[in-house]
Amino acid sequence: MSHKLIVQAMAASDPAPEPPGRPWQSAVVLALGAVHADPSLLPGYCHKLLEEIPVAYNPDSIILPLHGGMLMRVYSLAKSKKALLPFLHQAYERLLAYHRNLYEACDPLETFLIDNNHPRQLGWPYSELWQSQPDQSGRQRIDPIYNTLLIWSNEALIKLGHLLKQDLTELIQWHELAIYAMNEYLWNADSGLYRPYDLRRAAQTPLTYLGGLLPMLGEIPTQEQAERLLTYLETGPWRDETFQAAVVPGAESPTGFTAIDLFSNWMLYQGLLRYDMFEAAARIKKDTLALAADQGIYECYHPISGEGLRGYCSPFAAALLSDLLLR
Repeated sequence: MSHKLIVQAMAASDPAPEPPGRPWQSAVVLALGAVHADPSLLPGYCHKLLEEIPVAYNPDSIILPLHGGMLMRVYSLAKSKKALLPFLHQAYERLLAYHRNLYEACDPLETFLIDNNHPRQLGWPYSELWQSQPDQSGRQRIDPIYNTLLIWSNEALIKLGHLLKQDLTELIQWHELAIYAMNEYLWNADSGLYRPYDLRRAAQTPLTYLGGLLPMLGEIPTQEQAERLLTYLETGPWRDETFQAAVVPGAESPTGFTAIDLFSNWMLYQGLLRYDMFEAAARIKKDTLALAADQGIYECYHPISGEGLRGYCSPFAAALLSDLLLR
């Protein structure tokens, strides 16, 4: 995988891009790529990020709550940290208000777990997860991916708030209670996996999918639970030597699987590193970069052939690949 190709894809992007087409196509992802490839693009992406953070909850929005976690990653890598401080103050206040709004509007169990009203908010077409109708209140599922990203972002806001000398009492409460609730409602001890929680049935869904592994990103499982997740990965998706670094079941796909999603791989890689699972993380990195080197920069790849499927030379894909390549 050539760093030169990644730089070219990033340089060709506009610091004020069109509205994202996928839930993880955020300006903060482009900011991460800019840190690696072209720091001169960073101010433009930071400005766009401030415009992108919602001021209130919108049930029709497909945006994922990844801004805080990604922003902390950008800050940790930036060479000129002092220059970012004015922007961080603004971003911190906006994100804190948005997270508070989410908990006020979308926490049906009052456990600091957010429910999802539309599958597009998740970004992956697991139709089986959404085949039943919501109840009269519109409530449907509490999803591991969405809540993992929100918990990860809360954790990042705590770190940023400490840096900015903010009162962290509220954030710490959200963070601790949400982690507890994830393990109380979504952890399945029998399968060793996190599963979505069906609010209509007041029970977990039986379907297993990649989202059940991703809570490692937010350091939600204990070390023992993380070992169970790794066992599931090694005996399930990795049992065959095919392009299955991070394959997600999906009935809408002709192969029986959705594509290998680049952001899913990136999240799983980061999560494995948090538990010192370096060998497994290295496999994710190696397989993902090999796909990009062989097929080119794409946002997703075919789970059997490895063929690039969507988002050729996408700057969002380039940003994630640059972070994998240069870490």
